[in-house]
Amino acid sequence: MENGPGVSLFQSTEVLKLNTSANREEEEEALEDAKRHNEELKNLLTNAFDDLSDDDDGHSTLNSSRTDISCNGEGRIFGDIDVKNFSDEIMYRERKALQPSNKDNRSSNILLNGLNHREINKENLQCTTLKHGQYDELKEPVFKQLIYDNVNPQEAYRQAESNSLDQLQILYEVRLREVKRLTEQVEKEQKESAEYKDQMFRKLALCEAEKERAILSRTQANELLVQSKSEISELQKNLASLSQNVSGLEKTKSELTKELNLARTMVNELQEKLMMLERCDVKKNVEKEMDNVIKELKNKHQQEISSIQRKIDFITTKCNQKENDCSILEQRISDMQRAQESLLIEKSDTINQLARSLEESQAQCRQLMASNTSCENIRLQT
Repeated sequence: MENGPGVSLFQSTEVLKLNTSANREEEEEALEDAKRHNEELKNLLTNAFDDLSDDDDGHSTLNSSRTDISCNGEGRIFGDIDVKNFSDEIMYRERKALQPSNKDNRSSNILLNGLNHREINKENLQCTTLKHGQYDELKEPVFKQLIYDNVNPQEAYRQAESNSLDQLQILYEVRLREVKRLTEQVEKEQKESAEYKDQMFRKLALCEAEKERAILSRTQANELLVQSKSEISELQKNLASLSQNVSGLEKTKSELTKELNLARTMVNELQEKLMMLERCDVKKNVEKEMDNVIKELKNKHQQEISSIQRKIDFITTKCNQKENDCSILEQRISDMQRAQESLLIEKSDTINQLARSLEESQAQCRQLMASNTSCENIRLQT
């Protein structure tokens, strides 16, 4: 048999079923007949299905168009067999296959039930020719190697020999091997699906934790915003009170300036009066008294002026300091507002990103659960 790509012997996905209508005793007799052919079955598996044992996927290799047969002992390939002679041989085997008892027919029907093949195309069969006297060597082991593609179960049974039960047993075991492989594959996929599901649940838990942390950060940011607003309102109140103080100090400064101008006017008037008194010689004593009075007034006036000037300097310094404090507070308020706005923007972006990640994770979990459900349905159907 040529080595070719592995092809399953069974195209149908139906489960092999036994014909429960047969008598139990006849089934037990059929099983005993099958046990008697175990040794020959082992030889057939090792000789005729070597490619099946080497195939990792459990598929059998089929070639319905051409089958090469090697002669035992000589190791060379013969020519083509006449299709007419081969058809006569098949008809002979068909007549011989109809001779077994009802027991064999029923046991064969038990194994044939569930197989689904197509009819054989005899015109496409090409075999090797044999030398004269070597045709007898083409017996059961060689005939069992001819696994035809597109074979109907009833047609194959009529064309087989009396030991076709062994052939059907081989096909049955191949089917079981394929079912076992498919079962292992389904279990492997279920295991991978479970692992992937656990991984997605872990990712979902991480996303939930990130969401909770983001919500906590947003709450803290809101609290900080409220606190900042309260501080800003307090600073604005302080700024208003300082502005009122500055306006009061400016009014006091204007009043002191008026008083200073009035005192200077009085000094000028007194100086004029002194000049007028100096012109009068009669009143020298009065002039001396006036000089003393003027000196006292000047000293007093100078003291008042110096005191007023100190007050003005103090008030001016205080006003400048308050203005600097106001500018610093305004700068702090603007900086805090900008920082608060940037913090709110960043938190909102983080929350939106986490929400999108959570939605994607939930969608993947739903898809995974749907795929697991479909896998369970397939496993239950098989």
